[in-house]
Amino acid sequence: MKLRIALIALVIALLIPALAVAQQTLRGTGEGYIGPITVDVVMQGNNITEVKLVEFNETPGLSNRSRDMTIQRIVEANNADVDLVTGATQTSQGIIDAVKDALSKR
Repeated sequence: MKLRIALIALVIALLIPALAVAQQTLRGTGEGYIGPITVDVVMQGNNITEVKLVEFNETPGLSNRSRDMTIQRIVEANNADVDLVTGATQTSQGIIDAVKDALSKR
């Protein structure tokens, strides 16, 4: 009985690292309305878990909605093939291009 429990514990200990998926952060750049947009795309396996803005010089207020909605759409879709957000489309396109640039480095 003790041997069986020890073997089960050993198998579990060996399987846990194999089941864990490494987190990876990829950096990419796109062109916004005012200048470059740089993002960090956080990946957990093949899933986009977060898009962080590293460099973002777009017009405060005017670009907020586009920025937030574009990032939300990318994370929800788990890819950068999402619709542009109207109102600040160049900002939206710059974020999408930056994410695509980051993902191309996988």
